[in-house]
Amino acid sequence: MKHIRRALTLARKIFCYSLLYFIPFCSYGQLQLVVSPDGSDHGDGTLAHPLASVAQALTLLRAQRGEKPERTAFVLLRGGTYFFDSGISLDERDSHTIIQAYGNERVIFKGSIPLSIPSLLHTGKNGSVNFYQLNLPEHGVKDLGQLRQVGFSRASGNAPGELFVDGIAFHLARWPNQGMVPMGKVIDTGSIPRNRDSSNRGGVFQYKEARIDAWAKEDDPWIAGYFKWGYADDMVRVKTIDPNKKTITTKEPTLYGFDYKKKYRQWRGINLLVELDTVGEFYLDRKHGVLSFAVDKPIKTLSYSVLEEPFFSLIGTQYTQIRGIEFEESRGMGIYLRDTYAVEIDACRFSNLGSLGVAVGYGIKPFERLQHEGTGEVLDNSIGDLHQHLYSHPTFDQKGGEQNVIRHCYFSHLGAGGVSLSGGDRIKLTKGNNRIEGCIFFDLNRLERSYRPAIALYGVGNTVKNCEIADLPSMAILIHGNAHKIEYNYIHNVAQEVDDQGAIYIGRDPSERHNLIQYNLLANIPKTLRTSGIYHDDASSGTKVFGNIFVNAGERSAFIGGGSDNWYVNNLFVGAGRWAIRVDNRLENWLKNLNVYRSGHLFYDRLVGVNYLISPYRETYPELALQFSRNGKPTGNVFQDNRFYNCKRILKGKRKWLAWDQSNREGFLPDFRRDFQTMNLKELKVVLGTKALEQQIPIDNIGPQ
Repeated sequence: MKHIRRALTLARKIFCYSLLYFIPFCSYGQLQLVVSPDGSDHGDGTLAHPLASVAQALTLLRAQRGEKPERTAFVLLRGGTYFFDSGISLDERDSHTIIQAYGNERVIFKGSIPLSIPSLLHTGKNGSVNFYQLNLPEHGVKDLGQLRQVGFSRASGNAPGELFVDGIAFHLARWPNQGMVPMGKVIDTGSIPRNRDSSNRGGVFQYKEARIDAWAKEDDPWIAGYFKWGYADDMVRVKTIDPNKKTITTKEPTLYGFDYKKKYRQWRGINLLVELDTVGEFYLDRKHGVLSFAVDKPIKTLSYSVLEEPFFSLIGTQYTQIRGIEFEESRGMGIYLRDTYAVEIDACRFSNLGSLGVAVGYGIKPFERLQHEGTGEVLDNSIGDLHQHLYSHPTFDQKGGEQNVIRHCYFSHLGAGGVSLSGGDRIKLTKGNNRIEGCIFFDLNRLERSYRPAIALYGVGNTVKNCEIADLPSMAILIHGNAHKIEYNYIHNVAQEVDDQGAIYIGRDPSERHNLIQYNLLANIPKTLRTSGIYHDDASSGTKVFGNIFVNAGERSAFIGGGSDNWYVNNLFVGAGRWAIRVDNRLENWLKNLNVYRSGHLFYDRLVGVNYLISPYRETYPELALQFSRNGKPTGNVFQDNRFYNCKRILKGKRKWLAWDQSNREGFLPDFRRDFQTMNLKELKVVLGTKALEQQIPIDNIGPQ
């Protein structure tokens, strides 16, 4: 219900924005064209004779602007549903264009093909569950899509095609229907690409459940899960199933190989016709195009995603605005930006997409083989192997542009994260000043689970402000780069499936500094695995954490993994898991090889890559000159004026690794209810308001405003 209420609030905002922007061009007669689902591209674009497509409207506007390309123009979208099988490309000629809903009318862009409900073939019934079949090619679906490996260190890309029933994304038939099962004994780890083993040998492991025997007759069975480390999910094909030996052999390896005996090592079977047994599942016979699925209610709408491209791809565009549009049911992302200036995406909704909502900046063409890092080719309209390329080239300029803003948007039920936002130059330390403001993100990892955050920040000087992020299996915000600002956000119920991750995560590059995390509320992060509210992984340094509130925020609310110069000042820790703070000295022991003053060692190469001993790094971060003389000791970490309430243990680690002074205080809140895990933002503000006021934390300004 809480998400429905937020959706209604967003709808009201869309209405207000639409009215505000519609009134001026009604009054002053700016250049404008009207588009309608019932229009014709032979029309003149008036209210009486609207066009049928945005693409045609943009073509006409280019001609009508003539020698005044800076003239503001409007594309007004009448209410209704628009179906897309190809995206719309905008460039510098489409600058100063506002594309938005007409008045308060509801505008929906769908990247799917509607399917005929009367043509469904009823194939069976089990209690209240009914089973149906449909031939997709007979309904105009020419490309059924192909399953692909997805997971940690694999390219992020499009969905293979999905079924939507009454606006709900169905998933491939699987077992178990909920959750996963523990890994059985591993007979063969398979090849390990992380160790540069390119033999591509699959793994072998045992299973216990008798029902898995039947999977041996499946056409194309897959398995997905966490096969070695709890932060690295994967999805691979099954080569053989031996019912006699009770073993599964995979066709390909996973990055770290297969292992067992850890509670985060778990898996599920996917794409299994024999497991099509419950509502919300479908199976596609890709040889014949026959789609099977299960429902328990009368069907109102039925569709299958087909659109591979972004609905809008803006390259080199300036001062363009996209407002009040709902983007749904495509295989790819919603909107792509590159080399744009002052583009605004406002009051839009992104749901049921196969990839993420918005990407700002280049992606990288997928590598031919699975690898942890490498060098790739730039690619528009996709993420691809961006993360792997950035590991090898952390100063890569994605051309995210400047002054772009994503505001008051709603991201839900997406396939692979929310927004990928770049901007700024890491060599010059020039800021992108791109922003995400007042947005809501929840349930964003239907297909790609870990390292597909709600928000990925790259470059220099970008901002995430007043957002709510919730209901994710993995991290909420992934930080790469410098001088980013994360403030006034409400982050809760994230990192629900993973081990060794944080809600806000940054790591493995000592040159990524001066990121500011302030006035955020991080709440109710599961503590059964090694989770954190903020995780400074692998010697991440130079971050300032000021005025935040941590409530039940993971196994450890904050974790400094061997880094230096991190500042924790004026924060409020309540009901911590095992510890409020954890700090270690990993650069003195198991990770000391990263910090060697010699070419070929990661930290040396990354610091030399940004020219850390000359301008602008020398003036901005003079402490970097001490990186190797510190000999891996965590120094310069400051903890002042923090308050710890109802925390059993405050610190795990040695105090000499922190500048911990007497201004940090412990206490107990007798009125802090035991059921704080069920509290919403309003209730948390009431319970914590007095303590936040004492520390001058503006708690009322946290969350969407």
